Amino acid sequence: MDNIHISLNEFRNSSRIIKETSSLLRHGIFEKITIISLGASDLPVHELIGERIHVLRLRLKTRNLPKHPLFQIFKYLEFSIKCINIIRKLKPRVVN
Repeated sequence: MDNIHISLNEFRNSSRIIKETSSLLRHGIFEKITIISLGASDLPVHELIGERIHVLRLRLKTRNLPKHPLFQIFKYLEFSIKCINIIRKLKPRVVN
């Protein structure tokens, strides 16, 4: 059984998420976990953390728009649409 964990940050120093996902794997709740997060130019798009935790960073075309609330809506929509497409492709049992 697979799990997708969505994080609305760039997943640089997210020890809380690593602890949560490692615990889920250690207790045999999931076989594999994919963490979807925001991308950045200085971070890899794909990263393997441990044996069964995969990080997928999404690079948004809207990322460089201003931080005005109206533009934030467009950024969130783009991120959400990309997440939904990945979820449809991977077909996990649980999404956090």
